[in-house]
Amino acid sequence: MNNDTGDGPGRLRRSRLRRAGIPAAVAGIALLAVACGVSSPPLTAAQVRYQKDLAYAQCMRSHGQPSFPDPSSQGGFKFPNGLPSGPAYQSAYTACKKLLPNGGVVTAQLRKLMGTALKFAECMRTHGIANFPDPTMSNGTISIAIPQGSGIDTSSPQFLAAQQACRSLKAGSGGSS
Repeated sequence: MNNDTGDGPGRLRRSRLRRAGIPAAVAGIALLAVACGVSSPPLTAAQVRYQKDLAYAQCMRSHGQPSFPDPSSQGGFKFPNGLPSGPAYQSAYTACKKLLPNGGVVTAQLRKLMGTALKFAECMRTHGIANFPDPTMSNGTISIAIPQGSGIDTSSPQFLAAQQACRSLKAGSGGSS
């Protein structure tokens, strides 16, 4: 039988549902209004660069470079022990270079690091390591490779003294970066 009078258990259930649903609907609308109405200020160029460099650092760490540093607050990286190199670094660089500005094309920062590395090599020669090689740059990596048979003993007192004298110029040391 139809209950057209609006009395009975059906009406009670509908009333409870309405009362429970109204606060939920109001909360949902308020949440939507807050989410849509609040806008964050646009990012500065430094913030955008930092976020891109942070993504690159995280990629490098996930590809076998666990000690790869986070970028500075202005973007860019400081390497306390010099710029990394080697096959594992190259592999990580190749996997992550798409995240670098210009897809890993030589940046002003790399040019600056290369200049510092050249000064370091010159300083080493000035301090008695006559055949110390110039740095090379390949795929965004600056390295100084001392070839076997070059006569350079990296553990000799003369080499260590020259390295100490030139430490402020060591690429990535922060001495002039």
